[in-house]
Amino acid sequence: MKGISRIVLSQDGKQIYRFIGLFDNDAAGRNAARTSNALNTDIFEYRDVYRLRPIMPKTINYDIKAMKSLFESENLQYEKLDWECEDLLPSSFCRGFRIRAAKRSPSPHKGVWA
Repeated sequence: MKGISRIVLSQDGKQIYRFIGLFDNDAAGRNAARTSNALNTDIFEYRDVYRLRPIMPKTINYDIKAMKSLFESENLQYEKLDWECEDLLPSSFCRGFRIRAAKRSPSPHKGVWA
């Protein structure tokens, strides 16, 4: 997607789309953010990929070091917490899934692959 976004340009030659990746800020997400640059040297955290935080600063600053500093300072009180996409969902939404799962009949395949 990132490669495609570079070739879709406006009439004056400017890039129209920008794709970013958003990872959970848990062990897997931190690892994915770290290794994304190893897989593609054109991908940088705080420019192309972000880890979800309780406070996602609004800024147009594209300097990676400044962005990192801003994200870290804004979220200092949450630095020891894992943060996942599910944390943004209202509890009523999550309860609906638990209720629905409890009402379903047991799977006929339960234990087949265990």
